[in-house]
Amino acid sequence: MKKKSKFAAGIFAGAFVLAVSCFIAFEFGKGSDKGKSGELEEVQNESILGEETAVIALSEGEVRCDFSSAAAVPSLVPLADFLIKEIKEEENVSEAAAFYLRKEEISVYRGLDGLAGGSVLGVGTDFFPAAGLMVEKGRGITEKDILEQKRVAVLNDRAAMQLFYEKEAIGEALEIEGKLFQVVGIVGTYDETQLGGLVLVPDSTWPQLYQYEEPKAVALQSKNELQKAADHAERILNSMISEESTVWYKIQ
Repeated sequence: MKKKSKFAAGIFAGAFVLAVSCFIAFEFGKGSDKGKSGELEEVQNESILGEETAVIALSEGEVRCDFSSAAAVPSLVPLADFLIKEIKEEENVSEAAAFYLRKEEISVYRGLDGLAGGSVLGVGTDFFPAAGLMVEKGRGITEKDILEQKRVAVLNDRAAMQLFYEKEAIGEALEIEGKLFQVVGIVGTYDETQLGGLVLVPDSTWPQLYQYEEPKAVALQSKNELQKAADHAERILNSMISEESTVWYKIQ
């Protein structure tokens, strides 16, 4: 459990490590095919949503892009939303959704207790089936939440336990990036490979939390061949990116 007194030091250390990691990954990845190989890549579990859900996100080398301190190239911002329909048409894809993802340097607190090792996700109503998540208590994110930019949040059970212990979380307030959000639902963790707490907010509230416009990631479920479905989605997303780009969508 982290405390606010340690948060500033954590930001500096995390930013330094991320910058070094991006540089190293880019230097060693210059000769790579940047995710356009003809071979199927094994779907790697980054423990965001677990092995049963594929996540495809913009990366530089092996490091997922972090937009907490720099804006994305404008042409990359709408890609996931623009191409999600085409991704869903793949026969092996059962569900797919575009979503915002912030894992580095997040600030989620209940009082002095902070969420450690978790992620904040900006989602639409289609995200829940695409991520294999089911609401166990309260409700999920609704179209009304999105249209009205309501500051509501859905937690997974691990985030709820970390922040609220055994207490009831529904109806309580959270501070996300200094803004108050009300907890309206809890989703279960059915895939044991999914580690860490998840905080889901309406994607329309993302500009209230973070400074820059940024590209979305894609989450998807497959009927029977997750690897093939994820590779297909990765190819579609990268088909719209210039050959000169240093960032590409990559299966996480």
